[in-house]
Amino acid sequence: MKKYSVAASAAILVMAAGLSACSDDQQDAASSAASSVANNAGSAVSSAAAGAMSAAKSAGAEASAAVESAMNNTTDITVGGKQVSVPAALASAIDSHSDDLGEPSAVDVGENGTYLVTYPEGKYLAYNEQGEPVLVQGMIAETWMSQGGFESTLGAPVAEERTVDNGWSQEFANGTIKWVDNGTGYAAEVTPK
Repeated sequence: MKKYSVAASAAILVMAAGLSACSDDQQDAASSAASSVANNAGSAVSSAAAGAMSAAKSAGAEASAAVESAMNNTTDITVGGKQVSVPAALASAIDSHSDDLGEPSAVDVGENGTYLVTYPEGKYLAYNEQGEPVLVQGMIAETWMSQGGFESTLGAPVAEERTVDNGWSQEFANGTIKWVDNGTGYAAEVTPK
């Protein structure tokens, strides 16, 4: 916008300086021309400002639509008598696990879109950054939680536990936890990647 204002000002000054050396008719013509240049420059500035305002409004509308879309992908659930908004995929997993896990006792919201749903008897549904709810239970859950859960060096669970020779194993973003009988009893084996 400054280019138009500076150009208009310069044109007016040049024409004003030339007016003193001209006849009355020439002065009127020059004055009219200077006015026309100033008006055109003002119109260009107004047009540029209107375009910028329109672009800003459009960007704002797009941002609002994105927020609304994100909000529409949540579902309210009741945990401990309180309404909690969770991602729809997590709400669906909570519902599908209700027969085997019962009712959740807490929902904690973590960083980067993670959620941890706590159930009785040391069972958890961990909603990872990829938008996947993953069941973590038993001694693997106890080991993961004792190391910090999502904040541990292992990070979030990426697959549910599976049976392996002498025990169970579960993959996490940055490693594996196994609960296996090593010959002297069951113990946790934590293996970083």
